Amino acid sequence: GPHDIAYSDVGLLLADYLHADKSLVKRVSASSAGLPEGTAPAYTTLDSTALRERYAIVVPLVRDIINAISLTNLLPGKSLLSDR
Repeated sequence: GPHDIAYSDVGLLLADYLHADKSLVKRVSASSAGLPEGTAPAYTTLDSTALRERYAIVVPLVRDIINAISLTNLLPGKSLLSDR
């Protein structure tokens, strides 16, 4: 999307939505998780600026994507942080 978001931030969004204990979500580095050096990608998202400027395609926000493909399907009528 137009903004990068860490996996841990997605975890915090989901924990907040599900009223789960946010302290269970931990931000860790690839090396502290035991992954060999060089195996973690430098970036996990693509910059969507060219899509927007060249083709007028606007990529939705991460929280909107999460709503559309996971939580909304599991819990109809709910949306993730729709007021933020």
